[in-house]
Amino acid sequence: MNNRTALLGVVLIATIGMAVAVPLAATETPVVAAPQVHTIYGDVRGVAEGSVDVFRGIPFASDVGGAGRWHPPTPPAHWSGVRDATVAGPICPQPDKRFGKQVPWVAQFHMSENCLNLSVYTPSLKSAAKAPVMVWIHGGNAIFNAGSRYDGTPLVKHGVVVVTINYRLGRLGLFADPALTASQPHELLGNYGLMDMIASLKWVKQNIAAFGGDPDNVTIFGQSSGGIAVTSLMASPLAKGLFQKAIPQSGAVAVVGGLRDLSSLEREGEAMGKELGVDRTKDGPEQLRALPWQAIIEYTEKHTNNALAPIIDGKIIPRDPVRIFADGQANTTPTLIGSVSWEQSLLAPFSFPLTAVLAGVSPAAARAVYGNLDDKTLGGDWFADAQFHAPARFIAAEMAQHGQPAYVYQFDHLGSSTRGKQPGAAHSDDVAYLLKLVGVTQAPAPDKEDVALADTMARYWTNFARTGNPNGSGLSKWPQYTSKDNAVMVLDTSPHVSRNLLIKRMKYQLQRYQKVLAQPESTTKSDH
Repeated sequence: MNNRTALLGVVLIATIGMAVAVPLAATETPVVAAPQVHTIYGDVRGVAEGSVDVFRGIPFASDVGGAGRWHPPTPPAHWSGVRDATVAGPICPQPDKRFGKQVPWVAQFHMSENCLNLSVYTPSLKSAAKAPVMVWIHGGNAIFNAGSRYDGTPLVKHGVVVVTINYRLGRLGLFADPALTASQPHELLGNYGLMDMIASLKWVKQNIAAFGGDPDNVTIFGQSSGGIAVTSLMASPLAKGLFQKAIPQSGAVAVVGGLRDLSSLEREGEAMGKELGVDRTKDGPEQLRALPWQAIIEYTEKHTNNALAPIIDGKIIPRDPVRIFADGQANTTPTLIGSVSWEQSLLAPFSFPLTAVLAGVSPAAARAVYGNLDDKTLGGDWFADAQFHAPARFIAAEMAQHGQPAYVYQFDHLGSSTRGKQPGAAHSDDVAYLLKLVGVTQAPAPDKEDVALADTMARYWTNFARTGNPNGSGLSKWPQYTSKDNAVMVLDTSPHVSRNLLIKRMKYQLQRYQKVLAQPESTTKSDH
């Protein structure tokens, strides 16, 4: 386990809900016909929710439980008749408690390994509409959460189609074992969650035109471990051509320290098998697939206090992503990338030793740049910079260097529910300004500043999805980012551009990337 994954901590789920209740007019509501769409696998019937047509629980792959567990996803079976798509499908297996407390929203969904389904929110079913498509990849340490929790209506109202997806989580989504490897010599291995995402993007490519979307104008966007996934797909040759733009939020795979490889993951798989009673003298793969998913999730929860970051598997992620971006080998995509002002919120509840957070950098060297801070403050600032702020600027600079427009932001708004309660915008606070959250009640209600910023962000994000440029009428000008012009859009009550934000600290952190790139590649490939 490397220091990078060990310090990501538990990703917080935002608790700001931006939905605004609107009283219904005291008139009789006309009956609206249920929207129906033909996909290549069969017909689906959704529901009209105001001006938005919604289709939920559409399978994009077959069951990945039982014999399908720890295999790449395969296309779903065709069905006859019209499939009901008015309610969410199963969510992927995950813990139903955090810090020993029940998570209320989990009970609203059925949990099953047959969970590879997605939801589509669309403003029009006319194929000629060719609306930009935005595919949301949720965060949650790659251990918990679900695409089904996110309602895309706020963005759809700006003329885009939104797709939210589920993908395998925990050690069902990131796993390797020597017996599995030996029995599947020609298959993709390890990064099963990423395989699911690629399968969902293939479904979008094949089917989204029937929902009014443009299959050749797809933006992937995601937050936290979802941002790590977005940047992983940017670096993956197997995802080439499946999306045209990318928005990673508070998460990036290209972090100094590198990723593990398959052999490291296999050792973890062996440890899990041993604890769960797998007999190595018999058919290991069969026994592993016969384990109840509940036992695997319980094991994940017991032994994992960190985000399950992807591995270098040689195919989906062929090499260190830092080098992929630096060499201009990432998929050609305009990029909008950023973080929140208080990413330190992830570490705030914990007391990690400073030496563990600095991961080999001496406290004296860090204080020479950050100032004479106490250990906890220095550790928090370093963590936020090394894991979030600097990776965003590194990727933006490299994409710009290789001919792709890049835009960097920092979300710095304290909403009505957080104002006066925390020093900055916490990890995940930005999500609710773009999407509705299912199962979350906000108190107090959003005020006019919250609503105004939500509208501004929705316009920036959807403009970018439409053209690769976030700028538009009535919006503050957002310059492209380059290594020479460190233009960062600060998203707050009055959005504005800063070219000096954290500049000394970022210069130091970005020099660390150059040191990594100056080393022979074999020394930075993995930590095994």
